[in-house]
Amino acid sequence: MKKELKLIKKRSDPQIKHLRQIRDGVTKSYVFCEGVKLIEEYARSGFSLKTLVCLKTMEGAVENLKRIYHIDNVPVQYVTSEVMDFVSDLASPPGILAIGERPEPSRFEPLPKEKFPLILVIHQIQLPQNMGALIRTAEATGVTEVWTTNRTADPYGPKVLRGSMGSVFRVAIRTGLDLHTALKTLNSQHVHVIGATQEGKRVYSGISWIRPTALILGSEGSGLSIEETKYMNDTIRIPMLGKVESLNVGIAAAVCLFEASKQRRTALKTLKNKVK
Repeated sequence: MKKELKLIKKRSDPQIKHLRQIRDGVTKSYVFCEGVKLIEEYARSGFSLKTLVCLKTMEGAVENLKRIYHIDNVPVQYVTSEVMDFVSDLASPPGILAIGERPEPSRFEPLPKEKFPLILVIHQIQLPQNMGALIRTAEATGVTEVWTTNRTADPYGPKVLRGSMGSVFRVAIRTGLDLHTALKTLNSQHVHVIGATQEGKRVYSGISWIRPTALILGSEGSGLSIEETKYMNDTIRIPMLGKVESLNVGIAAAVCLFEASKQRRTALKTLKNKVK
């Protein structure tokens, strides 16, 4: 029988300090998954849990996790409510969190194996809620990979993990890229590079997404610069009515990516019908 870890009652405990460093991104070797749902998404995706941290009242949830995901070997650290409030990233802590290994980009190929990849490049988008929504949309629309450039929100931060609803564990993600280097790589692989801007030359639904494609999204405040778009094959815009000048980057991405998904699914269906 596994020895039960001592109940942590003080916020000054070294383990609590370490947990907060992981939560705040100071220690980047691990991810901070809070709540049963997110822990389940992580475990279901095949990554290794290192520690469960919870209140004594969550013993039932812990036993369910161990039974369903076969994680009997994962140590369970119990803490008091005061300590959980101190560690949690939420105003109303769910009472359970997990520390797990951080997904490594090296798990994925240098470039997608798919013949017609759809790549989402996120450039200097800094709000975690936007990053989470983008990754969630990427999974929903069949994006092959997500690339993030320097000075972009950490895709494995707690707020992004929650916003993505677990998609971050299922989508291939490359981080810390230089935009110009990424564009050169895409161009060398004959990937059609499209920048989304307010003044885009073409309407998002008026281009073909049925080819190797990369959609580039710029920061919430300034978007993509004119200099950056010089290295792109196309720029697109979303027509709008009224006096609205722009959309939230997550909504704009969803509009464009669902158009890409629709075109690709239609083309695939047509091809299958021809084969029949």
